[in-house]
Amino acid sequence: MTESLEYLRTAYQHAVLMQLHLGQAIAEELKMLDIDLPIDMPYPPCYVTRHDLGGEVAYQFSYDGMLPLYFDRGGFTRERVMKDYQDAVRDYYNRATYEGFRAMAGHETIEPFGRAFVYVAHFFKDLGIRDLDNRNRSTLINALRNINIISGDEWTKMSYMEKGFLDIDKRNHVSMFVTEEKNSMKLIQYVEERYKSGYRFRDISDDFCIDAKQPR
Repeated sequence: MTESLEYLRTAYQHAVLMQLHLGQAIAEELKMLDIDLPIDMPYPPCYVTRHDLGGEVAYQFSYDGMLPLYFDRGGFTRERVMKDYQDAVRDYYNRATYEGFRAMAGHETIEPFGRAFVYVAHFFKDLGIRDLDNRNRSTLINALRNINIISGDEWTKMSYMEKGFLDIDKRNHVSMFVTEEKNSMKLIQYVEERYKSGYRFRDISDDFCIDAKQPR
């Protein structure tokens, strides 16, 4: 790895850290306002909604922005920056997923899927080249495991698929869908049909007080 590439990698990590710190500051300000938000909800929040797949349920976890890049520890990567980056990304997605799921479920107990199918849809603002395999997908899967909606992330308990879409509103965001594996084709077709019909998978407003408990 060249010195210039290492500099760009480190600059990217600093930029993501700054974005997460700014989001934390916004979340603190929102707590001071009269807004009915979960007390620990980070900013931007994760919206969690139910979808009806012909009598079978699927859950959608919607996150603003692109999923951050994954970096290994090879090359000249500065260990301190790398650790801060990994910790901050993991903490944000864990907290956002937990708080969004808690807001959706309320007092309802939701049992984990026996063998889950996880479908991650990346919505991009333009047709620029972006490699999906460089995205930090493990943070999303671990967040699902932490809220106990999947019983584990080993191959016997879940399968995984991801796809990119050009966003209708030219915005970057990610939606992660979870259902039973037997519903995998239903879910893929459901997302494709809704996308083609112009459905917006990420609400563009800042109205956090939406009722996410009803099927959409």
